[in-house]
Amino acid sequence: MLNVDITYNFLSQRSEPNIAIYVDDFATGYAAFNNLKNFLVKSLKIDRSFVRDLANAPIARRIAQPIVVIPHGLNVSTIAEGIETPAQLQ
Repeated sequence: MLNVDITYNFLSQRSEPNIAIYVDDFATGYAAFNNLKNFLVKSLKIDRSFVRDLANAPIARRIAQPIVVIPHGLNVSTIAEGIETPAQLQ
């Protein structure tokens, strides 16, 4: 993802039905929101840093909420990394 154009060209040439793009650490680093418009993504994995403080910090919940809503709006699956408690899952 250092060069989005090269990555896009590479992946667009491999648009076979059995190839899917999964984005790890969504909303951090190279997995930025801006790149979602360039790729047909199957699933987004939300980084553990957004999950860690969900149960104890209201600001963490307010930040995590739109990060979870975006994949649903794009009709892609969502995986949240590091859920360890029922409160984090909720």
